[in-house]
Amino acid sequence: MARQKLVAVGYCARMSEVGDWAFQFALDLARRHDAKLDIFVFPTAPCTGHETRGRRGEMFRISEEEEIDLERRVRFYYEEHLGDFVEAGFRICLGDETPELRSCLFQREFDILVLAYEHRYCPFGNRSIEEFADRLPCPVVLVGPDRPDEFHLNHPAKLWLTELGLEDAPWNPIGSARG
Repeated sequence: MARQKLVAVGYCARMSEVGDWAFQFALDLARRHDAKLDIFVFPTAPCTGHETRGRRGEMFRISEEEEIDLERRVRFYYEEHLGDFVEAGFRICLGDETPELRSCLFQREFDILVLAYEHRYCPFGNRSIEEFADRLPCPVVLVGPDRPDEFHLNHPAKLWLTELGLEDAPWNPIGSARG
C-alpha cells in the first residue's frame, strides 16, 4: 500500500511532565522522519478547561503583549528541549482547539498529531481528549498519562505503527469514550 511521506508532526504545547513525554515522542518522530515539528500553543492549555474563553467558536482574546510574552515563554521552554533540531515552528492559536487543529491539518501543517494525555476524559476544546482524537481524520497519538512509554492511538494511527516506531511496542486504542 502506497503511503504519503511523513512531512510534519504536530504537537500541542503542554508544559508539564506528561507534556514533556509527548513532546519528546513528537521530537523523536520528527527527527526519525526528517520532518518538521509544528508546536501549537493555546492560551488556555488543553486539559485545563476553558473558563476564560467566550462562547463556542469565539476567538480567545489576549493583548499583543500577552501573545508576545506567551510565545517567548513557550519558545524558551522548548528551545532547551530541541537541542540541535532546527525544523521546528511555533504557532499561537487563539481559537478553539477542534477547528484550529482541523484547519492546520487541512493546510498540511501536520500529518500526525501528538498530544499529552494528562488524564482520562480531560477537556479538549468542547469535548474530551479521547473523543477529539477519535474523531480527527489523521493519526493521533496520546502519550501518558502514567508513563512516557504509554501510547493511545486513534484508528488512523493504528495504520502507521511502523512510521510511529510502535510496531513492537505496547499501545492502547482510543475508544469513543464520552466524558
